[in-house]
Amino acid sequence: MNVCLAMDATNRWISAGIFGPGFEFQETIDGPRDSFPLLLPLIQKQLRSAQLDRPDWIVCAVGPGSFTGLRICVTTARDLSQMWDIPVFGIDSLSFYCYDYIRKTSEADGPESSDSERFLKKEFALMIDGKQKKVYARRVSLNISPGDIPQTELYDAPPSQFIGGDTILVADDPETVRGYMNETDGRAADTAAGSIRIEKMALPETKNLMELAVLCEGRSRAHTYEQLLPRYMRDNPATAKAQGPGVENRQ
Repeated sequence: MNVCLAMDATNRWISAGIFGPGFEFQETIDGPRDSFPLLLPLIQKQLRSAQLDRPDWIVCAVGPGSFTGLRICVTTARDLSQMWDIPVFGIDSLSFYCYDYIRKTSEADGPESSDSERFLKKEFALMIDGKQKKVYARRVSLNISPGDIPQTELYDAPPSQFIGGDTILVADDPETVRGYMNETDGRAADTAAGSIRIEKMALPETKNLMELAVLCEGRSRAHTYEQLLPRYMRDNPATAKAQGPGVENRQ
């Protein structure tokens, strides 16, 4: 499987990329409420740039995240997998973002957070606004082997749970997450003054989603389109609970 199509529309951005021997085309744009009209044209744009009609396989983020966004992302991946008769992989969104964060902060031109303060930390907690004054999050050691990220615990919890001297806090929307801390935990009442540092996530790159899928291939398997499922974290008449940490939602 040489040419990969990678996509994500499960949170505040829409991403698509096409990757093959000697070429890569990818784009990530802000679009918190525009996944339906933007995702498919973005995929088509990357295929045109690569002068290809179809890839050999697909990987998509499957959530947790926006209920509408992850349904659109997974449905698009399923439809394309069925239409092209190619395998599709599902990677949970938090694993993708954690891997993307590690890749970016390990590079010389990474985020501002790669300063001297980082050397005093042992782990990071990457948090996505989950509404209801909670976040979806993973807490990951800075020394972890990247392929082990999907095996770390996946949380649906108040963000104040992750405050600690050894933990770097990272969020898609730091101000909103800081507000949740103020409202749900008296210990965090001073966060409004900025005493607790929360880094803002950089827009994730789909190349890193593809890389993580390759790293995890030994513990996962290619899906047919029927087997690709969104990963929800909360009970809802239209949803199912996540079934524990891992690369895929297992039935």
